[in-house]
Amino acid sequence: MTIEYRSPRDNEWLDFGTAISRGFGNHPPADEGSIARWNQFVTSLTAFGAWDDETNVGTAGYLTADTSLPGGNKLPTALVTIVTV
Repeated sequence: MTIEYRSPRDNEWLDFGTAISRGFGNHPPADEGSIARWNQFVTSLTAFGAWDDETNVGTAGYLTADTSLPGGNKLPTALVTIVTV
Protein backbone atom coordinates (compact mmCIF):
# COMPACT_ATOMS: atom_id res chain seq x y z
CA MET A 1 0.00 0.00 0.00
CA THR A 2 1.43 3.34 -1.09
CA ILE A 3 -0.19 6.48 0.30
CA GLU A 4 0.03 9.65 -1.78
CA TYR A 5 -0.32 13.01 0.02
CA ARG A 6 -1.58 15.87 -2.14
CA SER A 7 -4.34 18.39 -2.77
CA PRO A 8 -7.56 16.99 -4.19
CA ARG A 9 -7.88 17.15 -7.95
CA ASP A 10 -10.93 18.85 -9.47
CA ASN A 11 -12.73 15.53 -9.97
CA GLU A 12 -12.00 14.34 -6.39
CA TRP A 13 -13.81 16.96 -4.29
CA LEU A 14 -16.90 14.78 -3.78
CA ASP A 15 -14.77 11.93 -2.42
CA PHE A 16 -12.79 14.41 -0.33
CA GLY A 17 -15.99 15.92 1.08
CA THR A 18 -17.40 12.46 1.81
CA ALA A 19 -14.22 11.56 3.72
CA ILE A 20 -14.59 14.73 5.81
CA SER A 21 -18.26 13.99 6.44
CA ARG A 22 -17.50 10.40 7.44
CA GLY A 23 -14.63 11.49 9.70
CA PHE A 24 -16.93 13.78 11.68
CA GLY A 25 -19.66 11.18 12.07
CA ASN A 26 -22.03 12.43 9.39
CA HIS A 27 -23.48 9.51 7.50
CA PRO A 28 -24.75 11.10 4.29
CA PRO A 29 -21.99 11.32 1.72
CA ALA A 30 -21.11 14.70 0.25
CA ASP A 31 -23.00 15.79 -2.83
CA GLU A 32 -22.63 18.62 -5.34
CA GLY A 33 -24.87 20.84 -3.18
CA SER A 34 -22.85 20.33 -0.01
CA ILE A 35 -19.60 21.04 -1.86
CA ALA A 36 -21.11 24.25 -3.31
CA ARG A 37 -22.31 25.37 0.17
CA TRP A 38 -18.87 24.62 1.64
CA ASN A 39 -17.18 26.68 -1.08
CA GLN A 40 -19.39 29.70 -0.28
CA PHE A 41 -17.94 29.89 3.23
CA VAL A 42 -14.44 28.58 2.79
CA THR A 43 -12.70 30.55 0.09
CA SER A 44 -9.11 30.40 1.31
CA LEU A 45 -8.83 26.75 2.37
CA THR A 46 -5.63 24.92 1.53
CA ALA A 47 -6.60 21.26 1.49
CA PHE A 48 -4.58 18.06 1.53
CA GLY A 49 -5.65 14.46 1.29
CA ALA A 50 -4.12 11.06 1.78
CA TRP A 51 -4.94 8.79 -1.16
CA ASP A 52 -4.61 5.00 -1.31
CA ASP A 53 -4.88 4.50 -5.05
CA GLU A 54 -8.26 6.10 -5.84
CA THR A 55 -9.58 6.07 -2.25
CA ASN A 56 -9.32 9.09 0.02
CA VAL A 57 -8.22 7.81 3.44
CA GLY A 58 -7.48 11.08 5.24
CA THR A 59 -8.01 14.81 5.04
CA ALA A 60 -6.49 17.96 6.46
CA GLY A 61 -6.58 21.62 5.68
CA TYR A 62 -5.83 25.07 6.93
CA LEU A 63 -7.07 28.61 6.65
CA THR A 64 -4.82 31.60 7.23
CA ALA A 65 -5.40 34.48 9.63
CA ASP A 66 -3.37 37.02 11.55
CA THR A 67 -2.83 36.57 15.28
CA SER A 68 -2.57 39.85 17.18
CA LEU A 69 0.51 40.24 19.33
CA PRO A 70 1.37 42.74 22.05
CA GLY A 71 2.43 46.08 20.64
CA GLY A 72 0.05 45.82 17.68
CA ASN A 73 2.17 43.34 15.74
CA LYS A 74 0.56 40.53 13.80
CA LEU A 75 1.74 37.01 13.14
CA PRO A 76 0.48 34.99 10.15
CA THR A 77 -1.18 31.87 11.55
CA ALA A 78 -2.47 28.62 10.07
CA LEU A 79 -5.88 27.56 11.42
CA VAL A 80 -5.85 23.77 11.09
CA THR A 81 -9.18 22.18 10.20
CA ILE A 82 -10.91 19.14 8.61
CA VAL A 83 -8.42 16.62 9.99
CA THR A 84 -9.72 13.07 9.49
CA VAL A 85 -8.24 9.60 9.19
